[in-house]
Amino acid sequence: AVYRAIISEFPGILADNIVFDKNAPRGPGSATAYVHLTVGSISQAVINAINNYIASGYHGTGDDMLVQAIPTQAQNIVADYWLKPNVSDIQSELNECIRAAFRENAAYEVTTCSANSRFSFSVLASELHQQFPALKSIKFANDDIESGVWLPVIGSLTTTLRANT
Repeated sequence: AVYRAIISEFPGILADNIVFDKNAPRGPGSATAYVHLTVGSISQAVINAINNYIASGYHGTGDDMLVQAIPTQAQNIVADYWLKPNVSDIQSELNECIRAAFRENAAYEVTTCSANSRFSFSVLASELHQQFPALKSIKFANDDIESGVWLPVIGSLTTTLRANT
């Protein structure tokens, strides 16, 4: 809790965006804190500043705490979507909303993917329906993402408008 409080004092780092590996990754008394931002990626300069701050005396005797940017795993997201009759295509907005779920922007309020959790594409589909009344249906080719101590990010995003039948 102390390390979480220290790390979350840095601008842009929320306590919920810190994941700890307490399994002595570098031997007894060691732990690693993996951090990420709500949107975008964290710079190495910020990581260095946090580590320097902790090393300057803000740690317990014998503690070996190392802060790192959380590892990421690229996901290739594929979705087909259908629109209600007589509406304009929303592909650009749809893509931005999906990207918001993967922490690339804050343009839409949707459930975001996190470390050590399940990201549900059915929940995302429901949220897309709420955001876009013109959306008739959307089907993701992806299974839910079960993340570990890593953060899912978009490797590629393909959305295809399908004709109503």
